[in-house]
Amino acid sequence: MTSDLVSLTRRILEAWNSGDMDAWSRFYAADVTFDSTLTNGVLVSGRERLRDYQAEWRTTYGEISIAAEEIVDMGNGVVFGVYRQTARPIETDGYVTQQEAMIGLIGEGLVSRLIIYPQSELAEARAAAERLAGEGSTPQAPPT
Repeated sequence: MTSDLVSLTRRILEAWNSGDMDAWSRFYAADVTFDSTLTNGVLVSGRERLRDYQAEWRTTYGEISIAAEEIVDMGNGVVFGVYRQTARPIETDGYVTQQEAMIGLIGEGLVSRLIIYPQSELAEARAAAERLAGEGSTPQAPPT
């Protein structure tokens, strides 16, 4: 049986892959924190800023998609996922692929915090998700 948070996460990915950034951004709390400091040094706060950041980022690619390899409801509003991005940078014929882990804190059907980990830290990401779930993390808590 698939949990509601796993289903929600799949719908978020579908919206992102559709390219409709307005539809995608509706899954995020107004005060969402997007933390990709471990992968590209970026920290974004706020739904509108996140939408704009992702929309701008997408413009560097002629094609791009994200596929879930694993999505786990860790409990207490914490979702852990391993994803593979496949993209073709504009003005090229070649594709690039990268694997990442993501931890999402979700409350009331909205993502309040998203943390991205590089492929080299998948085990650390899983341990962090387990820790957050075990702490009974409040999905609306500010980032640490």
